[in-house]
Amino acid sequence: MQILSANGEIILKQLLESRGTVSISKLQEYCNLSRKHVAYELQLIDDLLRENGARIHGTKGKGFEIKILFPEEFAGFSNDFLHDKQRNQYLHFSRNFLAYKILFDLVLNERFFSIDELTQMYFYSRGTISKSIKTVKTLLNKYGCTLISRPNYGMKFVGTEWNTRICLIYTDKIAFRMSSVIKDSTDEGFGKFIDKDRYQLRDIERIIQEVFNQYNLKIPYIYLTKLKLYVVISQTRADQYDLLDFNETQKSEILESPYAVPAEAIAERLNSLGYTIRRKDIDAITVFLLCFCSRISGGDYDRPETAEQCRNDTLDLIGYIRDLYFGVDNYLDNEFIREFSCFLLGLKARTVFQLPVDEESVYQVKQDGSFISDICRDFAVLYYRKYGIKLPEPEILSVYFIIHNSFSRYTQREANYRIILVSRYGIHFSRNVANRILEEYPSKIISIDVAEFTDVAYMDMQPYTFLLTDIEQDRYNFIELPIIRLDFFRFPGQSLSLNKYLSILLRSELQGLIKDGNVIKNRIFKTKLEVYGYLADHYISAGRREEFIRECSDNNTFLSDERGNRIALVSADSRFYGKKEIVLITGKTAFLWDNEPVQMIVFFNRKNRPYVEIKTLNSMLITFMHASAGLVEQISASNADEIIEFIVGSIYP
Repeated sequence: MQILSANGEIILKQLLESRGTVSISKLQEYCNLSRKHVAYELQLIDDLLRENGARIHGTKGKGFEIKILFPEEFAGFSNDFLHDKQRNQYLHFSRNFLAYKILFDLVLNERFFSIDELTQMYFYSRGTISKSIKTVKTLLNKYGCTLISRPNYGMKFVGTEWNTRICLIYTDKIAFRMSSVIKDSTDEGFGKFIDKDRYQLRDIERIIQEVFNQYNLKIPYIYLTKLKLYVVISQTRADQYDLLDFNETQKSEILESPYAVPAEAIAERLNSLGYTIRRKDIDAITVFLLCFCSRISGGDYDRPETAEQCRNDTLDLIGYIRDLYFGVDNYLDNEFIREFSCFLLGLKARTVFQLPVDEESVYQVKQDGSFISDICRDFAVLYYRKYGIKLPEPEILSVYFIIHNSFSRYTQREANYRIILVSRYGIHFSRNVANRILEEYPSKIISIDVAEFTDVAYMDMQPYTFLLTDIEQDRYNFIELPIIRLDFFRFPGQSLSLNKYLSILLRSELQGLIKDGNVIKNRIFKTKLEVYGYLADHYISAGRREEFIRECSDNNTFLSDERGNRIALVSADSRFYGKKEIVLITGKTAFLWDNEPVQMIVFFNRKNRPYVEIKTLNSMLITFMHASAGLVEQISASNADEIIEFIVGSIYP
């Protein structure tokens, strides 16, 4: 079977998800390749498709599409392919794919590579290789490592033993995913440092957890995984033990750490199982505990004052968020308080020891239409106001992961509706119906209260979204709520038709967000700064325009402006743009926004609004970000009502 390159798989995914012909210029944009290279990849894709019931069909002047020859055979292939590509979404849609490939070869082979050699290895031009090497240096800098160059030799990976181990640990998951995609020996190369078969991670975890239970400690699972990998690396890189060292500042942190005793207990138990954990490795384990651990009760192990301050800072954040987004604090529970306090406890240590965030995991969870990005930015602002410290972006990414975890613990976090249910058959029948509906719609309905039909006239209806009843048409004409009538007794399964009514409610809510006057088409932008200028000139009051552009420029990373599917989401503070309506701008052509092609901008404000309204906005944004290829072209030809129908149809198909 033909094996595609990473670029080939990106092109095939776009062809599979498109609803028609895709021009070669669009395929060039997706991969940043020449027309000749795209044509080469299309030929390889055609060879693969012909083995699986389809082929590539090109139309002069239009582009390329997939023609299905044998539907059943092709359906199985395409479903499997798309499922696998979704699982590896971070890799395929990151322009760092080639950079990571180069990074792994440099780290694993520990020798000099020339640009000519890399060009021959990867079949890319010298310009593309050189551009990727700049990205490699940026990636390595996060781990405290770098590249050195030498005339006539090329470049080579260098880093202290501690930073090299950190680099291996934090890139292990990415290497594993790449090996499943490109079918090469990347993961096998990592295996010489992280041998997961010889050294059982489950046994290491059991020992660590026993010690944690003994000392009443807690560590987020994502960092427990890193600690386990370090134990394995300490065995496979035992020959480099003498090179493992820390600078004076780091040594001072280790010496003053309250976690030396638990670290020694972990080492003692591992040594009893045949591992060799020596003094410097115990120091390294202490570093992980210092950076990521917290005590379950009473704060940090020996620093109650610091722990109490971190807890107070977390509570301040929750209060700050409560004032900005009404109801969001309900999702920031006690587990969030513990995790966030732990994050703050290790903030200084992580900076001192150059421990980065697990960015690969953060990319995976960034599916919330940038709302969590807004909260992260709000926290960064609050922290700067309190301490005068601007948090580095990796730490803000950690905040993203913690907040996302808190939201994801609630199965009803996307629920929008509070229902009052009244039945002619009595209160007990109503409760049975309510329970059944809640089971059928856990992600849509927050709650269903039931009432006797004689009590409705005296109830406060303000908390509810609509009334659900099987009583005659004119009985409740005095109620201002929308009324949905279903005959539950005669047709018990009729509650399934709630989709119809929920879609009506969603459509009504979206009509308050999407207006024809705010759907702007065929603009021409070349940079994101031009976008900020356009928004300032048209939607920001004259006295605030310079301040708005300055704030956008200061917060223009993907944390505040998420991008995907050729769409950029730009979230504004209410002091700049206080309206509920969104502004939707499509361009004639795509332009590069931080090296990502963007052709549509969605401008909006979430602050000073109840979370029930925020969730409707999020549903719309997530629909945009996850839509199939061709969304921008579809919207650029649609009016507000057609855009609303597209969103409603995507959520309630």
